[in-house]
Amino acid sequence: MKTESDIINNLKINTMANLTIREMATGVETPVQDVDLNMTNRQLIDQLIEGQVLNALSETEKNESFGYIMLKNGKICDGIKSLKELGFQDGDTIEIVKKAVGA
Repeated sequence: MKTESDIINNLKINTMANLTIREMATGVETPVQDVDLNMTNRQLIDQLIEGQVLNALSETEKNESFGYIMLKNGKICDGIKSLKELGFQDGDTIEIVKKAVGA
C-alpha cells in the first residue's frame, strides 16, 4: 500500500521536466533541468532572469513597458498559468521573446 509520502513523491516526479529555453532574439538555447511544471510562466521567467539565462530588463525597457513573453510552438502563452496548464512537458522547448507588453 502506498503511503502519503509515496504519493507526494510520485506527484513531484510527474511534474518535473527537463526543458530547453530558446531566446528568440538571439537564437541561444539553454537546457534547464528539474523544472517544476506546476510553476507559472511568470515564475519561470523570473527564475530565468535571476539565474542570468535571460537579461534583466533595463530601466528604459521597463519605462517603455517591455517584458518577456513565453511561446509554445510559436503561439503566445496568454495569462498567468502553470507550465503544465500551458501544455509543456518533459523535453519541450520554451520560446522567450522580449517585447512591448500591455497598453
